[in-house]
Amino acid sequence: MLEEVLHWLDLRPGQTVVDLTVGLAGHGREIVQRIGPHGTYVGLEWDPETMALARQALQDAPNVNLFSENMVELPSVLATLGLQHVDGVLLDAGPNLWQLTAPHRSLAHDSDVGLDMRMSPATQTVTAAQVVAEATEAELRQILRVTLTESEARRIARAIVRAREREPIRTTRQLAEIILAATPPPAKYTGRMPMPALLAFRIHVNAEIDNLRDGIRAAASALRPGSGRLVVLTFHSAEFRVCRQVMKELARGCICPPRMVQCACGRKPRLRLLTSRPLAPDEDSLRRSGPQCRSCRLHAAQAV
Repeated sequence: MLEEVLHWLDLRPGQTVVDLTVGLAGHGREIVQRIGPHGTYVGLEWDPETMALARQALQDAPNVNLFSENMVELPSVLATLGLQHVDGVLLDAGPNLWQLTAPHRSLAHDSDVGLDMRMSPATQTVTAAQVVAEATEAELRQILRVTLTESEARRIARAIVRAREREPIRTTRQLAEIILAATPPPAKYTGRMPMPALLAFRIHVNAEIDNLRDGIRAAASALRPGSGRLVVLTFHSAEFRVCRQVMKELARGCICPPRMVQCACGRKPRLRLLTSRPLAPDEDSLRRSGPQCRSCRLHAAQAV
């Protein structure tokens, strides 16, 4: 949804824009062109491999500042640059297509490399293999509930515990086969499994929901009052729910009981929602980005 992102960011020459998830710099290249040589682009990317590719893609662009940091580190990044406010923030949640499909990564369901799933191995200690091997059945069920129903999570958690008693689960392919074997036939035929279950483990290992929640709040605090724009792209229901919840919370003012004549909480809204409901890609967007972006939803807000 590149064109939609650029539209809602409402970029102008000379602005300062933050990209909280640089990825392969697809959005970054276009943002840099829009803000021009007098603008400033600040990009954060947690995955070192992806950051290396982003640096190559943006090596000739002016005023580009790239940081190998998680999005929640935005305040310290801006402090390093001496910036108090920025004109726009883009948060493209979740991994990019290269991360999901690269043969040497462990995110694809048919991957035979080690069951890792970490985005930043240098800063993260717990792998998906450790979670699958050490979590109790109740903990596995709780992890899976992020993307599955209670009955699905219970069935798959039990299957994982039984399988690991026979032999260690070392690859994503092994885990996917266990999940698929525990899935009722209708779900197998529709292709719903094992992707949501694998997604749940990736979310857990990388603390994606907590990072998204904290990243949105950090972005809202960094926006220039009265004009700064925030655009968030979500790709599955867990991201969608968190994004809507946090943005509505930030757009809410007084939370005092209605019976109170005068506000006692002093709470002021920090955002004004620009999209009354998240926007889905149209057919033109799908032709440009591919069918894998069909689940994408765009959320936009402006600083108050």
